[in-house]
Amino acid sequence: YDIRARVTLTDDEDLRNNNAEKRIISLPNINLPYAENFSTYGYWYSEDDTWQYTKPENETYSWTTTPGNSVCTLESPCFDMSDVQKPIIEFRLKGSTTSTDGLALYYSTDPGHQTWDLVPTYPTAYPHPSWKWYNSNNVDALGSAGWNGDIDWTRYMQLLPDGVGGQNSLKLRFVFKTEDAQSSYSFTIDDIKMYESPVDAGVVAIKPDNSCHLSKKQ
Repeated sequence: YDIRARVTLTDDEDLRNNNAEKRIISLPNINLPYAENFSTYGYWYSEDDTWQYTKPENETYSWTTTPGNSVCTLESPCFDMSDVQKPIIEFRLKGSTTSTDGLALYYSTDPGHQTWDLVPTYPTAYPHPSWKWYNSNNVDALGSAGWNGDIDWTRYMQLLPDGVGGQNSLKLRFVFKTEDAQSSYSFTIDDIKMYESPVDAGVVAIKPDNSCHLSKKQ
């Protein structure tokens, strides 16, 4: 909602402070599993219009960064993680940047969502080493890990950080930063999914370690 307010007063000596406007974005709190292919606008948004909801030729609808901005922010609706233990984020991404510019994903769980932290690469290859995440450990414009360079459509998956599960209000934010606001480099996001990690069981050890521990009956 774009709210505009105006006051009038007879003999008002300063009219410069008589107008104010504020954009208020009201979003639902969404439960998992979640899937968004952007065939309709959906609930993701760019408050400063630095991402565009577009349909490139011969492709489906998606969100793409707008050239001419040094910082581009795309924000999610709110997610209720109260009944989730280990949430997974999954999406498709393509882009083209220099080695110094790039994109990263951030998350926030605090009231009002004032604090944002980087969604890091999970410290192990769990649950599968084929999962892809950031392709650079240090993007200069971001000051952190992220995606940069030339990327054709690729599906990325990651476990969200420990502590996200159980929260009642999670938001995500894609942030693209460039050191050259006039460049034509960009990123495109599509097919976002979030869901609970499937249950996994595995063998971690086999004991006894050698035959000396075994009895004749064993």
